[in-house]
Amino acid sequence: MYHCHIRFCFAGRRQELFEPLREMPPLEAFSHEFLEEAAETLETADAVFADLSGQDTLASAWELLARKQPEARLVLLAEKEQAAELAAGLGNSLSQVDDIWVLPLGGEELRFRFLRWQRQYKEHMDRWESDQFLEVLIDSSPNMVWYKTKDGVHEKVNNSFCQVVGKTKQQVQGQ
Repeated sequence: MYHCHIRFCFAGRRQELFEPLREMPPLEAFSHEFLEEAAETLETADAVFADLSGQDTLASAWELLARKQPEARLVLLAEKEQAAELAAGLGNSLSQVDDIWVLPLGGEELRFRFLRWQRQYKEHMDRWESDQFLEVLIDSSPNMVWYKTKDGVHEKVNNSFCQVVGKTKQQVQGQ
């Protein structure tokens, strides 16, 4: 079983909005800390929850996307009009946003959404762990192991397979 520590950064002018989340316990196998918003915390946070109300929506969103770690999760809290602006203005970069929560949100709904986000993140980490187990298992076999789709695309191969065909996993998987 893994243990995951998440560093949350709550960004925006209305920090009191996030108070209900600070009181929530972490899920099993997780611990978390809440970082105060500052330039360096955005770059070290694992998850950024940003309240965009009262700000230049697109400029703030682009700044958050530029400053956060590439693998960090981003949830934007925005007024209804801002949410529409984000969907139109971010284009393909919208895929880098985990979710947009439409304001106003009461404390109970905020806690519900945060718990749902935690559960989805846990599912992501559970899949990562399972992938690691599978990778170790098939790579420990001296025999060639490969998984293909019904269309013949290699989904996963082991090191023995790569040695026989003289290619790397990156060259084989997805082909």
